Amino acid sequence: MDEWALGIELARNRPDTDLALSERSHARHSDGFSGKKRRSEIVWDLKVAIQLDRQKRLGLILYLVSLHSLVVGLGLILLPLSLMPYFGYQVMAEKFFPVQGGVFHIVMSIAYAMAGYWKLRQEGLIVLSIIAKFMATVFLIVYGVFVQPIWMVWVSALGDVVMGGVIFWAWRDCRRQSGQAGS
Repeated sequence: MDEWALGIELARNRPDTDLALSERSHARHSDGFSGKKRRSEIVWDLKVAIQLDRQKRLGLILYLVSLHSLVVGLGLILLPLSLMPYFGYQVMAEKFFPVQGGVFHIVMSIAYAMAGYWKLRQEGLIVLSIIAKFMATVFLIVYGVFVQPIWMVWVSALGDVVMGGVIFWAWRDCRRQSGQAGS
């Protein structure tokens, strides 16, 4: 059984899903046809499959953002201070602030992974992910313009705005498909 059929079967077996409620309603109002699905039932199955695919896409995007933050966090913690000038920063004497930034990235990596796991069931984590990416973008642009124009700051700003935009787009797409877009 492929993932698409498995997703539909799982939705059918959960009594609180719209699909299970719809199928119970169809069973009560059956017109006695010989087990063939009506066109409306086929369309409904396709809508559920599309929604599952959109939620999987949202989860995958959030897992990739989580992986990115984990790698950046570990890089900040483990990178020797002598290599910082290669990324456009001045030589540092103390490791505290890069390690602190690394720990923060790891904490956010956990939040992104939780958002990817829970998807639409815990939308607050998705909103947090979007806010974090756009606040990081604003901070990095302000830093690059008013403090010091470091090339890595600009690359990071570009990466954060793209990641935040993609998360927002995928989340909005899931909400629109599930009928929550206006709420």
